[in-house]
Amino acid sequence: MMFALGVEFMRLKSISFSGYFNRFVGNLLRSTEQSDLTGATYLFIGAFITILFFSKEIAVVALIFLMISDALAALVGKLWGKRVFYKDKTIEGSSIFLLTAFSTVVILPTHPLIIGFIGACTAFIIDVFVMKINDNLMIPVGSGFIMQIFTYILS
Repeated sequence: MMFALGVEFMRLKSISFSGYFNRFVGNLLRSTEQSDLTGATYLFIGAFITILFFSKEIAVVALIFLMISDALAALVGKLWGKRVFYKDKTIEGSSIFLLTAFSTVVILPTHPLIIGFIGACTAFIIDVFVMKINDNLMIPVGSGFIMQIFTYILS
């Protein structure tokens, strides 16, 4: 993670390093990533925090919400999404997010199902409505936090 942060710092602060970086991977960056951290760095940070602070079972589920549910939602929304219901979120993409997140909870029953479903709903709400902070950070940390809290409450 420190390497990724070091590269990001150099990319954002050094014009020469930024030019070198952009020659190799610049065409992969979104427009918002030109002057901010990349989604990959937010993912590293989110995964690091999630693994560090939450139980193994909760961390795995929270990271799957990000890596599978969020990725499939974006793919389905871009390819087949026709009905936008909030900003750029489509019913089709968001439905896939919920379907895969709920499926994850059922397939990996490492805690009471209700906690997993609460986590899945939290991840969904973050994906749809939290725009100011990158969802690669917020989905695992937010859903993991809520699941960890409910684990303590219900135990």
